[in-house]
Amino acid sequence: MDYIDTKHVAAELKRRLQDAFPGVKFSVRKSTGTASAWISVHWTDGPSTTDAEELTRPMQGSQFNGQEDRYESTGNTVTVTIKGRKVTGSPLVDGIDTHQEVSEDARKAAADLWSDARDGEDPSLHSNGGFHADLVIDGHTIEANYTRTQVLRIALLVILPQRWAAAKEQAA
Repeated sequence: MDYIDTKHVAAELKRRLQDAFPGVKFSVRKSTGTASAWISVHWTDGPSTTDAEELTRPMQGSQFNGQEDRYESTGNTVTVTIKGRKVTGSPLVDGIDTHQEVSEDARKAAADLWSDARDGEDPSLHSNGGFHADLVIDGHTIEANYTRTQVLRIALLVILPQRWAAAKEQAA
């Protein structure tokens, strides 16, 4: 069986992410050194981490087994294009880290919802602390936590999914 080098898997993964999520800018980077079989994927707003991981998971050739302190094959195969030729093989990728960033605009919209749920309280007054009870926003329970964490959860659970659904609808 052929093995597909991490750099080729990273290039194919970026293409697949861009095809699946048009309009979202993805940064897909192969790590170096002892982590050279790892790939990092970064993007701002757009699809959820879960949605992105539906595409990243099949691109991983092995995964870490913490009980036995070793990497084990996933059995995955991937087809990539290398110098104009389609090649199928086992990806030489030990792991793919996904990192979704939240834009300031989405954080502001989330802070507005937080404020509405707290009777107009200004979340910026609690930027260095302030632990708050659970609240429910748009059917999502935002668990008790610090203000900054609650605002981020609102962005991830409410604002970004609404915006992503609207973007997909507009594109269709």
